Amino acid sequence: MSGAVNAAAGGLSSFWFKILTSLFMVIDHVGAMFFPEYPIFRVIGRLAFPLYCWLIVLGFRYTRSPAKYGGRLLLFAFLSQIPYTLMLRQVMGLPPLHLQNQPQAGVFSSLNIFLPVFTSTLNVLFVLSLGLLALSILRALIRWGQAQKRVWLGHLLGLAAAGALTVVSGWIHCEYSQLGIPLIVAFYEAFWFQEHGAPPLLGKTLQIVLPGCAIAWYTLQLCRNAPSQTGLYLIYGAAQLTAAALTLLYRGKSGPRSKFLKWFFYVFYPGHILVLLAILFAVS
Repeated sequence: MSGAVNAAAGGLSSFWFKILTSLFMVIDHVGAMFFPEYPIFRVIGRLAFPLYCWLIVLGFRYTRSPAKYGGRLLLFAFLSQIPYTLMLRQVMGLPPLHLQNQPQAGVFSSLNIFLPVFTSTLNVLFVLSLGLLALSILRALIRWGQAQKRVWLGHLLGLAAAGALTVVSGWIHCEYSQLGIPLIVAFYEAFWFQEHGAPPLLGKTLQIVLPGCAIAWYTLQLCRNAPSQTGLYLIYGAAQLTAAALTLLYRGKSGPRSKFLKWFFYVFYPGHILVLLAILFAVS
């Protein structure tokens, strides 16, 4: 691996980035569920998603099997969807699932209850899974382009595939559908340039600028769709750009590793939502 990619001594390992990302996510969900009148919780929470995207890129670069990595992500995406939907409906003030429609007789009654689970917004693990697929396709096309001595063509085809998957993520209503895959690809491209001869200063600049372009585009879309919330969305965008800058603290190390920790961060996503829902129901 190029020395340009490895940070200098000091900084944070990927393990501590996972801890920070989980903490930011919990703060975001606590604010959404318990303190919606205080936007500071949501602002802090905006730091989480760019770091998740960056961790996906790290995981893709180091994993021995992208297929198994993607399978784990997709498995927990499905396992997390019911808790996520319950939380989302609570935040939006919608009725519980069992009150969504009038009950029907027969075996279709349960489908009538849980149909909203997979026809509403899909949780963030779905768009991260699609982002991982986009990276697999992009890397394969870049390698094809290198073999053909047309790296630029492989890049263009890979980016076109990533764009198509971004459209798909919007069709199936993934959370962060307009930001997830572009941001993941932006981080990957920054790494690619660092590993292929970009000067260290330029490489680190790209690590902020390329994701910053994706964040700016996403923020402008939000502002256009809800002009009255422009001020808040610009603050969100600034927080997400700050998260991209935090990736410069990476020192090129994984930190503590074990099978327990490997699965803990997968389980943590649906697990913390269930804990927060239990607390909410207990105090309400």
